[in-house]
Amino acid sequence: MRPRLHRTPAAWALLASTCLTAPAFAQGASPAASDHTAVGEIVVTAERRAQRLSDVPLSIAAVGEEELRDKRIEGTQDLSRQIPGMNFFRNRLGRFKVTLRGIGGSAGPDISQNYKVAVFVDDVYIDRPANMDLAYFDLNRVEVLRGPQGTLYGKNAVAGAINIYTNAPKPTPEFAASVDLGNYDLLQTRLMAGGGLAENLSGKIVLGTNYREGVSRNITTGTRLSPQKNYMARGALRFTPGDWDIVLAANMERNPEQAGRANHIMGSTGHMPFDVYGPFFSPDDPYEVTNDLDARSALRIYGASLRAVKEGPDVTFTSISGYNESYLFFTWDPDATDSRVTGVNFNQTENQKARTFSQELRLNSTENGGASMGGKLFWTAGLFYFQLDGKMNSVETNSFPDRQVFDVEPGTLLSQYHDMDVETRNWAAYGQATYNLTDALHLTAGLRYDHEKKSVVQNAIGDEIISENYIDLAGSASFEKLTPKVTVDYKIVDDAMLYATYSQGFLSGGFNFAPESPANANPFGPETAKNYEIGLKTTPFDGRVIFNISAFYVDYTDLQVGVINENTNLQETRNAARAVSKGFETNLVAELTRNLVLDAAFTYTDAHYTKFCDGVSQANAELTGAACEALGGEDLKGEPLEGYAKRNMRAGLRYRHELGNLGSLNFRGDWSRQSKTNFPGYTQPAYSTVDAGMDFMPPDERYQIGVWVRNFTDEVFVTGCSGFGNTDNGANCTISDPRTYGVSLRWRM
Repeated sequence: MRPRLHRTPAAWALLASTCLTAPAFAQGASPAASDHTAVGEIVVTAERRAQRLSDVPLSIAAVGEEELRDKRIEGTQDLSRQIPGMNFFRNRLGRFKVTLRGIGGSAGPDISQNYKVAVFVDDVYIDRPANMDLAYFDLNRVEVLRGPQGTLYGKNAVAGAINIYTNAPKPTPEFAASVDLGNYDLLQTRLMAGGGLAENLSGKIVLGTNYREGVSRNITTGTRLSPQKNYMARGALRFTPGDWDIVLAANMERNPEQAGRANHIMGSTGHMPFDVYGPFFSPDDPYEVTNDLDARSALRIYGASLRAVKEGPDVTFTSISGYNESYLFFTWDPDATDSRVTGVNFNQTENQKARTFSQELRLNSTENGGASMGGKLFWTAGLFYFQLDGKMNSVETNSFPDRQVFDVEPGTLLSQYHDMDVETRNWAAYGQATYNLTDALHLTAGLRYDHEKKSVVQNAIGDEIISENYIDLAGSASFEKLTPKVTVDYKIVDDAMLYATYSQGFLSGGFNFAPESPANANPFGPETAKNYEIGLKTTPFDGRVIFNISAFYVDYTDLQVGVINENTNLQETRNAARAVSKGFETNLVAELTRNLVLDAAFTYTDAHYTKFCDGVSQANAELTGAACEALGGEDLKGEPLEGYAKRNMRAGLRYRHELGNLGSLNFRGDWSRQSKTNFPGYTQPAYSTVDAGMDFMPPDERYQIGVWVRNFTDEVFVTGCSGFGNTDNGANCTISDPRTYGVSLRWRM
């Protein structure tokens, strides 16, 4: 029977006191932006200048400060529920994948590989996933750019980019604090304080803690799994002498060693990797597992950045320096079974360490300055440098206490050790310009050159019966690419704009972890994308309605995909020959009354292989039909890519009920639905989720008391899977959180 720990009928009372609501968006903090924005619209800097969301000729979604706070969007996983077409999948602490338009979820986790959705924090590129899922608190906004963004955002924005902007220190005193209490013993605290320190100098500090008991249980050991235990700190100093604006920031986040996420067997009828482990017992309850080893994990993140901006009469100079460190550890039970049942022990421990440094120098023209051709031209140009020094090692142990496997006597302990040292050096030069052909017609053109070199050293040590398949490796590879962009946009009327874009994206190649042959030791190749997009953006009825629609077709060459190596049972990256992603995106925000706002969105994506012969050499990846099968390959032409849902939709309402001199009651909530999603070895059926909340605020809005509920219908769905290697029968998956609910108290000044 499924455990109902920490759950009470109070959750149903919460929904009875709430109604569906739409997001409330905060205004951007740019003084260069227009004073007027439509309902639900914010000011963004996706094109390296302040623009209203409806004036940016690309498919972009943005979430402002107020929505982030009121809807408890606390990380990238929460954000994905608000952005249709953006899918987030987490396997364990520090490891997750994001897809946009169906692309991004199939790359491997090795430290030499790059992720397809680039993440930036205050314009600093964040390379490792362990650093990407930072705590969302005291943020100004988050921007999500769909499709290849190679010109301005570089080599790893082949599927899109996520821009996260924190609030800079202010000279005036500011303070905010919050406490959340909920089921599963949730206790979350946040504190922000800042203000002026001296003339032209201000500072800020942000602190936070998060504790929640695990929502799953290992019935073999009795341990509760999938808890949340972490704390974070962020600080910044801002110095504004004359025309300069300089911000020095630092951050840290620690997840001390704790029980890891639960590993569940999904879609299997009873056998394991190598077809030798025999039958097993898997609980019917999705929040119970039978693992012989409790997963453990720990994560430490440190970062610092220096941003210096000098405003001139004709150009603006910007320098952005960033440094990040991450330390990730986890151990888990890959077979997801109890060895007392299978007679097999198969456990894995992995460590990753990475240090990155980036430097960007940028020049922008100023509005109506001497370099703007009388206000008709806006341009930006820059240089970018990035380096990564990383190390990854993995230890696997196998024992067979009561059976003979691989000609090994019962009771024999087998082990294998792999390590990889990686160096990455990347530099780029880029430029983009927008020229006003007329007051209504604008032409944008851009070009970027990227060059990257990767060097790796790998070693394999262990028992011969396991390690004989692996080889040592020392090598390097270089990749380079020109990525252009051309956009035309036309203002049909003041509140409607048409645009058409052609752009390219580039993802550099890399090396697979623990190669088992000279062929696997060769680097896999870079991935390229050609994006064709048209769109319409409108803000009719004096800005009380926003309606946007875009259609896209993205042609991918040498798409990097993650597959399970049949000999090693490890995931590796290969290049699929060709793939396409096509579809459309719509969103609507409407102010129905002064206090009632509707928000809705729908995306349709069809991402599939057009040429990919899986299981053969890279040289034969373009074979199809009988020619592919003759070599023992599998023709995947027409098969969908992994890790995305074809249809995503959401809808919500926000209602504000005035209480006169007492203040106001605010009701909010969201419904979202996602069609089936293909994972390695398992297909997640379509599912829907509902989030809702209600809060009270006095007239001065100094404090806020509220209640909230997530996943109200207690929907069970997987959040990430890995296949079992030699068998396609089932997968090792992580499961969504059950229904959670709580109360919040916030205070600010």
